[in-house]
Amino acid sequence: MKAMLAAVGNGAAAFGQHFVDIAHELAAARLTGERALVCTAAALSVALAVTLAQAASLDNPWWAGISGLVASQATRPASIARSILRIIGTAIGTGLGCVAIALFAYDHVALCLFLFAVSSIAMLGFSVSPHSYAWLLGGLNATIIVIMAMDDPSRTPFIAFDRLAEVALGCVAAVLVALALAPGGEPAAAAVPPGWRDLLGAGWPAVQHAVRCGIAVVVVLLIWNFLDLPSLSQIAITVTAVMAVPVTAANDRLDMRGIVTGRAIQRLIGCLLGGVLGLLCLGMQLTSHALWLLVLFGGVWICVHVQASKAAISYAGNQAAIVFIVTIAQGFGPPTSILPGIDRFAGILGGLAVLLVLGLVLWPGPEAEDPAR
Repeated sequence: MKAMLAAVGNGAAAFGQHFVDIAHELAAARLTGERALVCTAAALSVALAVTLAQAASLDNPWWAGISGLVASQATRPASIARSILRIIGTAIGTGLGCVAIALFAYDHVALCLFLFAVSSIAMLGFSVSPHSYAWLLGGLNATIIVIMAMDDPSRTPFIAFDRLAEVALGCVAAVLVALALAPGGEPAAAAVPPGWRDLLGAGWPAVQHAVRCGIAVVVVLLIWNFLDLPSLSQIAITVTAVMAVPVTAANDRLDMRGIVTGRAIQRLIGCLLGGVLGLLCLGMQLTSHALWLLVLFGGVWICVHVQASKAAISYAGNQAAIVFIVTIAQGFGPPTSILPGIDRFAGILGGLAVLLVLGLVLWPGPEAEDPAR
């Protein structure tokens, strides 16, 4: 109990400090330099991805925008590598989700077991595999397909096609912009992952973390479905994104409860910033398509500037950009309603509320991991 109260207190203190850090970063924003180029490339990728998705008449152009944002990296090789992994992970996860729906369409117990298994395995792969991002995207997209098709399995092929097309267009946009603007160079050396060996020994902390993630995904789904609240797919995204913290033998002594809670807090802060910025832009009555694209570009640029910070607020900036994109890029043109943004915000808040409780219950604090400390 003492550890739980300490985690809550630390989270409250971090909440205020993150806002201070974000204000400092925004005050330091400049339109020139390496950081500004990263922001410009990401914003252009989002604008191009959303435009391509709208031209293709896809249902959710904001998914393409999010893919353009996430696939846009500081260098050309990094952008290409991230795009390839995102497409591969999405394709595999989408395929798994379709198979699960085909086999267990109206068996919700079996689907929940599938979600537990696929989320746990994906998170384990994220912790131990050299292709961690593809593992994470595979589990995330399998979860999205199952949740979105659970009530109406006949929609599964259409959901899967749109999801693949939106991700592919976003990645294509990011690569095109990277080829035009981003510098070359070798990708930064990444830490060597532990691999799949010795999971019952040195890798056991990663297995425990993965199982906790799987439990959290299913519990959040059951609670949200019981309350009949909106934006169910956003709950799974919230859980997976917040818990995407690799755990290995090297960091098994960390306060995982604090880390999971910290990511939840940053997601909440980013959600607030992106949502407020999006709602303010909606108040401008963006009837001109050109003006709307300019506002989309500017909002993403600001959020990515925070994301590129060296302070511990980059995840908040990433989440602010995502929520801003969802709020602004609603359909086939300038937005006409704030409801989609409110719907996503409600989903994220609901997921965070449950996740904070689960984080305190399921994840051990430092005392539990090392009684001698």
